[in-house]
Amino acid sequence: MAATVEHALYQTLQDEVKTKDLGGHASTLEFTEAILEKIKSTQN
Repeated sequence: MAATVEHALYQTLQDEVKTKDLGGHASTLEFTEAILEKIKSTQN
């Protein structure tokens, strides 16, 4: 499961979904939701 989360995180960053502290414009909620969507898409 940790590898799935890590992969989803890296994919999200590659998609340029980043919070302000990472140089982006997404809110923490938007960033988290993007990661969760990546995880869900790998489980289907």
